[in-house]
Amino acid sequence: MNHVHTALWGVLPYLVAVVLVAGTAWRYHYDRFGFATRSSQLHEHRLLSIGAPLFHYGLLFVIGGHVALDPDVPAMARAPLPYQLHALLAMTLFALWPFSRLVHAFTAPLGYLTRPYVVYRSRGTQPHSSQRGQ
Repeated sequence: MNHVHTALWGVLPYLVAVVLVAGTAWRYHYDRFGFATRSSQLHEHRLLSIGAPLFHYGLLFVIGGHVALDPDVPAMARAPLPYQLHALLAMTLFALWPFSRLVHAFTAPLGYLTRPYVVYRSRGTQPHSSQRGQ
């Protein structure tokens, strides 16, 4: 085991965790209104109102499972290349998380199931005011 393995699999996960927590705190402090999703248009379809929350909660469980596992430097140094790439891409995702729209995952997900629908109306289907009087 060399210094590169120690840096990649022993130090980098903790640096990513610090960036994730500190970046999220910074984003909340300076862009509090940018934290939430701006639309619930996905809830227009009845099946999506069930599937979308299940998908999001499932992602939180997957991420929690990945984050809960303690870095094992020797095991990662011997892991196959695809697995190492998977871990590096996941750490990249977690480091970029607070600076992207993914930050909405940290907004009170318990209220997600009960939030109201947003009604969207098309402008093209209504007649113009000059045609209404005829």
